[in-house]
Amino acid sequence: MYSNVETHNIETVMLVDEVSSTEIYIGQSINGKDPNDNNWKIKRILQVGSVWTFTFPNGEQKFDFIWGQRFSYTYG
Repeated sequence: MYSNVETHNIETVMLVDEVSSTEIYIGQSINGKDPNDNNWKIKRILQVGSVWTFTFPNGEQKFDFIWGQRFSYTYG
C-alpha cells in the first residue's frame, strides 16, 4: 500500500512527454525515477478540436504503471 503523498510532504518525481501539440503524457512516481518500474501514475492529455481530455491507463489513477510502456496502455 502506498503512503499518502500529501500527509508526508513528499515531492513526487514527474516526467512530461509532449508527443505533439495535441497529445501530452504526464508521469508521477513516489518510489523512484526508473521508467521501467511499475510505480508510475500516468495521465494522457489529448486535444480533439477545442476539447482537452484527461485519461489514465485502464481508467485507473494508481501508481501501478510503467512509464516506459505508456504508449501501450489503453486509456479511459
